[in-house]
Amino acid sequence: MDDSITSMSNATAIHCIKEFLMWYFVWILGLFLASAFAVLNVISLEKSDSETEF
Repeated sequence: MDDSITSMSNATAIHCIKEFLMWYFVWILGLFLASAFAVLNVISLEKSDSETEF
């Protein structure tokens, strides 16, 4: 009985670690995409400002 409980707790621990790593990856990916969008937005605004000056 102890072996089945230990294997279940190990499986649960591995599942929790995998789930944590998945959410960590999603957060990093989301931050990267938000940063890329912000940079593209600034580039677009700078381009439109330079076109209206002339």
